[in-house]
Amino acid sequence: MNLPNQLTLLRFLSVPLLVCSYFLLNNPWITVSLFIGAALTDWLDGYAARVKKQETELGRFLDPVADKLLVVTVLILAINQYHTHWVSLPAIIIICREVTVSALREWLARHSSDKIESSDLGKAKTAFQMIALGILVAQPNDIDNAALLSLGVVLLNFSGFLAIVSMAGYVKSVWPHLTFSVKQE
Repeated sequence: MNLPNQLTLLRFLSVPLLVCSYFLLNNPWITVSLFIGAALTDWLDGYAARVKKQETELGRFLDPVADKLLVVTVLILAINQYHTHWVSLPAIIIICREVTVSALREWLARHSSDKIESSDLGKAKTAFQMIALGILVAQPNDIDNAALLSLGVVLLNFSGFLAIVSMAGYVKSVWPHLTFSVKQE
């Protein structure tokens, strides 16, 4: 078990800790600290895998799964916290995009030797999304932090927009590989 895979496993473990922190401790600073730490492991495991040349098939499989579990969990926590369409709508868009892109990658892996690489647009979506979620998990609800809360909501909505655009790019790249014919028996 190399360092990048260990960092990915830490991200898996952070998900139940985040949920427990959010609901049981009711301390947003512990929750946001756990989230930031988990988000940093995403960057660190990729960096370590590339620099130390420790990329593995297991890591290529587990890394996006851990990312999606973390992001979807925090999106659900944000929906729970804010109860507004300004948070719920982009959260649902992002979740749908994550499921769709994962399904396209899975389909492509089964039917073609081609792979879908992460796009720069998808990476930008992830960066804005992580900043937005960090802000929203910190729960800046009071009047003194209204600007910070607004920034988090705006960034989440921008992430939702980037999710749609980047998903369209993934669909376009996979489209030639999709088959729509029905097997005759």
